[in-house]
Amino acid sequence: MKAFKTAVIIVSSILFLVVSYPAVVLAEPFVMKFGLAAPDLNPSFWATHYNYFKSEVERKSNGRIKVELIWGGALGSPADRLKQVMMGQIQGADTAEGPLAQVFKPVQVFSIPYLFENEYQAWRVYDGPFVKKINEQLRKKTGLRVLHWWESGGYKQWTNSKRPIKTPADMNGLKIRVMPSPVFQKLVSSLGGSPTPISFGELYGALKNKTVDGQNNALSLVNLFKYYQVQKYATIDSHVYAVSSMIINDKFYQSLPKDLQQVIQKAQQVALAVNRGVSRYTDHMAVDNLKKQGMQVYRLTEADRKLFKDKAQAPVLEWLRKEVPGDWVDGMLQAADSAK
Repeated sequence: MKAFKTAVIIVSSILFLVVSYPAVVLAEPFVMKFGLAAPDLNPSFWATHYNYFKSEVERKSNGRIKVELIWGGALGSPADRLKQVMMGQIQGADTAEGPLAQVFKPVQVFSIPYLFENEYQAWRVYDGPFVKKINEQLRKKTGLRVLHWWESGGYKQWTNSKRPIKTPADMNGLKIRVMPSPVFQKLVSSLGGSPTPISFGELYGALKNKTVDGQNNALSLVNLFKYYQVQKYATIDSHVYAVSSMIINDKFYQSLPKDLQQVIQKAQQVALAVNRGVSRYTDHMAVDNLKKQGMQVYRLTEADRKLFKDKAQAPVLEWLRKEVPGDWVDGMLQAADSAK
């Protein structure tokens, strides 16, 4: 009898394990692997932002989602990482509108120069219906879901090693690095400069070796990556509000249970608020530090900025209307006007 009871216990235990095994398999966490361009530097508007997203998703999902952040371009160029997300090899990435325009041209309207008067106007546009419409069309065409467009340091400003830029004429002949994006090339050439596409990772070396005279990025990036060591002059004209996207593979997103989709949505909303706060802080702090480091910083008056706008915006709009349907261009202009 005792042997029989022992046998029953053993068989029952085996049956319990067999029945329970599928549940164990199903309990494995979903993995969200992000390929990111820049290094993990904190506090910064990109790293703090993604680190907070990771923490929030893992905490609110009770570990059912694991977020892996792979920094410093370790998974390749922006185009490489974008392709990996589209193919489902990784679940997410960061990418600016330049690389994204290679698969969905309408996002180039985000680079219309001298479009916004301040960041609050820009936030209303990027949180509004027109950008949601672009995001939805992007998702349908490419399978890429934009969780949000985050502030990439604030407005792009000009820096160079040759001379102060106070009028459009001061741009004449300057070799200016731009991201690999035709719309930025058109912007620089319309102001009389010579645009040179160079990846962000190669920018410092290009400035140091005089391959280019200058570049345009948010001053927080100029400060953080110490471009003041190879640049002498900065001009604050706020020509383009710089954004990047937090994108994920839509099939992956749709495969998640609804409650986990909500976890991601809530986490990205708070992460965006973190990004904007850190970005505003580091942007404002950068100006004083760049001056301390010996850079000459010139802020255009409204009248000066209008001279740049009058010279640059019309040629860019004319070029854009040939590249993308006019309703996308007009839609962005109307969205910006409504957000004032």
